[in-house]
Amino acid sequence: MSDLPPTVLRRQASIGRDIIFALPGDMNTLSSIGFGEGLPIWDRMATIIRMRRFNVRDLMAGFDRFSFGFIDIPTFQRALCNAFGNQWVELAMTTDEFMEVAEPYLTRKPQKSGEPGSFVQWSCFANDLQLLADTKRPTDDFLTRLQKVEARDRASQDLMEQYGVSEPELKMAFAYFVERVSTYSKRGLTDGFRRMDKDHKGTLSPEELNEFFIDGAADAPWYVNERTIRVLVDWADLNNDGMLNYNEISNVMQCEDVLELAAVLPKLKAQSQQNARNQRKIGRRGLTAADVIECQRKIKEKLRNLGGDSSNATSAIKRYLDKDGSGSVTRDEVKLMCAAFNILKHKDKKTGLLKGDLSVSHIETLLDVVDKITKDAGLDVDGIHVNVNVFVKSVIQGGDILDFAGV
Repeated sequence: MSDLPPTVLRRQASIGRDIIFALPGDMNTLSSIGFGEGLPIWDRMATIIRMRRFNVRDLMAGFDRFSFGFIDIPTFQRALCNAFGNQWVELAMTTDEFMEVAEPYLTRKPQKSGEPGSFVQWSCFANDLQLLADTKRPTDDFLTRLQKVEARDRASQDLMEQYGVSEPELKMAFAYFVERVSTYSKRGLTDGFRRMDKDHKGTLSPEELNEFFIDGAADAPWYVNERTIRVLVDWADLNNDGMLNYNEISNVMQCEDVLELAAVLPKLKAQSQQNARNQRKIGRRGLTAADVIECQRKIKEKLRNLGGDSSNATSAIKRYLDKDGSGSVTRDEVKLMCAAFNILKHKDKKTGLLKGDLSVSHIETLLDVVDKITKDAGLDVDGIHVNVNVFVKSVIQGGDILDFAGV
């Protein structure tokens, strides 16, 4: 077992082992005090470029004999050494630093044994490095590349910390999962998954996956274990309901780059959970949470214009709603207001045209939520009148009214 950090091991795996892993920075006998001492590798390179006043692109271009804009990794290493010349030892670049600067510019990484190795987009690298040296500011493209690498590094670290699984181990496990399921069907993975679904519910549980891949396979390899299956379950279960459908599992098992998937997984889970939340039924009229939020948005958008600016909007809205100063307004009056602002669907008496796009059920369900907030505040609710202060605070001033109501 190597003592190197997981990030370094991942970079070695992604870049390959056909480069020199003994750079000047790795050798104590070559240590020196030079320009940019103690700075990150990108800043050290930029400092030397400014000091020598050379164009890194011109010095590296000769190694790209066909002007493709990319070269293999060993050639890129030689081109970089040639560009810095006598300052190559003074730069004191380590192997890990070399992998750090090369990784953002790699072409597609090999995912399976026998696939072609990666190349380095040296032209993009040289442009970004030269601009960093000339302006002392990174380009947007450069920052985007670094953010992707940082996301992969975090995903690799999280994978090891949360599950105790490395990237190569997970890749082999996923490939085995696909191969084993495929042997059970000649008509694709979906049909194979149906054989695993013993209760015929259309979804698979973690127990069914363990039984199929571990208990039911006497020759299961070492990398097929509860840890790798747990990764499969957690990554596929975007809505966190504990059950997996066929599409969810297929999308994870057949992903080409597990770390790329892991990096975007939090966003996918948040989006899936938000979608599930939006489809929840609210009230007794068959409307969803998304319908209620849309109703709130339209009312807020129309009423906020009453005051002319944000400082006067609240008082203007209250005056508009509570014309008699009683502190409440009837539900019918709220519906008339929504019709006047073309929120509620109705036929215009003058033109005969239909205006508005929300139904009475939208308004009634929203007002039911307002009544719940009113009742939770210890105020009286009769199902006919709406408390103006609560309505303005929850619908107009607040954010998501369902969060406000705890629904």
